[in-house]
Amino acid sequence: MVLAAAGVALLVVMLIGFFVVLPLVLAGGIASYFYLRRHLRQAQRRSRDGVIDAEYTVIDRR
Repeated sequence: MVLAAAGVALLVVMLIGFFVVLPLVLAGGIASYFYLRRHLRQAQRRSRDGVIDAEYTVIDRR
């Protein structure tokens, strides 16, 4: 009886993972792919004008 209950619980966890978690992970991966692709295209458009956009830190040693 305990083994059957454990089997059913394992089956429920696997089905939830397959039908809930997996689609969420896939949707997040696809969304991050398009987000990064859009940012890379914007960065390429900005760098064509010949201006280097950078940050720097000035260390003043006295």
